[in-house]
Amino acid sequence: MASCDLAVAGETDRARCLELMESAGFVDSSIADIDIRLDAPTDDFVESFRHFAVRGSIELDSQSEEIVEKAEAAIREAIGPFRVEGRFQIPMPAFLCAGTRSA
Repeated sequence: MASCDLAVAGETDRARCLELMESAGFVDSSIADIDIRLDAPTDDFVESFRHFAVRGSIELDSQSEEIVEKAEAAIREAIGPFRVEGRFQIPMPAFLCAGTRSA
């Protein structure tokens, strides 16, 4: 299965999250990566994408047919490495910020 860099959010985002936690009164804050995978059918991923990614669907709907065809082809090419046993297992990198707040 293809891998995905779970640090995609970037260290700046993580540092900002910790700053916000501290400014809200949290102590001992930490960040943990969460390995989330979208399990999607391979028969027509682009159509499935339009159902679960509303913003992406809206963006595609506002484009010319030529642009939509190019975008859909690019999506199909990009997700190819994530095909596993007849389905796509697409990484959806995330992190969780947690801390303790005194009473």
